[in-house]
Amino acid sequence: MNIVYNVQIGLRISMPINKLVEKAKKLLESHRVEPLDYGIFNVVGDHGTYTVVQDYSGKVSCNCIGFLKYKKCSHATAVIILTASQGKRSHVRKPRRTARAERK
Repeated sequence: MNIVYNVQIGLRISMPINKLVEKAKKLLESHRVEPLDYGIFNVVGDHGTYTVVQDYSGKVSCNCIGFLKYKKCSHATAVIILTASQGKRSHVRKPRRTARAERK
């Protein structure tokens, strides 16, 4: 079981791993995970936008309060699921280029 800090009400709450994975999948399905550059992702969570970083070995970290306290969160889990589904080297891919970036 994972303990997560609920920022809105200021209480610790328990979250089973299957709920953590379910929440991460919902983040992915709603396109709230945005690759930025070389293993850096923006994740729009329920209580804010967080930065998740994945190193060359696949290890992730997130700047949300849950991850800082308990080393687990749905934001980091979403990035793990995303990169695992894209293959081992997905954390080193460049983000898609926009038309604006192409003109520069």
